[in-house]
Amino acid sequence: ARAFYERLRPLYESRPELLEYHEYAESDHLMRPEDWYDGWHRFIARLRRDGF
Repeated sequence: ARAFYERLRPLYESRPELLEYHEYAESDHLMRPEDWYDGWHRFIARLRRDGF
């Protein structure tokens, strides 16, 4: 995921706020509950910020 994000960064130079990437160092494929909830809160905040 990090490599994909890095490949996208140049495409978003003019609008970097549209590209977000967060890592959860203590979670594997099965995320810890607190990381899962954080991810969902970030997702919902993004939708609200973008007017959905």
